[in-house]
Amino acid sequence: MKIAILSPWTVKPNSVGGTERFVIDLAESFVNANNKVDVYMLAGEEYKKNGVKYKSIDLFDGMKSVDEYFLKKEFDNFNSKKSFKDLAKRIEKKVSFEEYEMIQLNSQLFLKVAEKNKRVFTIHTNPFEYQLDWGEKSFNIMLELMKKEIEIARLKKGYIVKGVGAKKEFVTTFDKNTK
Repeated sequence: MKIAILSPWTVKPNSVGGTERFVIDLAESFVNANNKVDVYMLAGEEYKKNGVKYKSIDLFDGMKSVDEYFLKKEFDNFNSKKSFKDLAKRIEKKVSFEEYEMIQLNSQLFLKVAEKNKRVFTIHTNPFEYQLDWGEKSFNIMLELMKKEIEIARLKKGYIVKGVGAKKEFVTTFDKNTK
């Protein structure tokens, strides 16, 4: 399987901890399971190590290092759906995800990236920390986008949502006319 991992952080060959180390360990685990893996970083130096290709997409023209805090400033603290979409558009201009069978997105900020692909998200923060770091508005927009993703996935599998809150139930649409 050909897998792409997208990291908001610059992953250096000598990374020893944190999110960067998680990305390295995950990528090498995929390679050890006989997959081809490319790790895309928003900035940084390109290299190959232990069968993994680390590629800089140079999203911000020559910056040596980018992280979520830089993105926060660049995309208006992600206080609108447009911010998530704008980041996705910029990334997708630099990377063709069609060649990958799975995309691992290493941040909730990538919610709108590669939407047509099979995607897996890894989120390294809990809701309380996210609200403290990013603010309630950004948190609520992120949740709204995630809920929409879940609803779309359920519709594709043949389920619709009936009711709200505690009375919400998922009803199968198999063998039913939904027009």
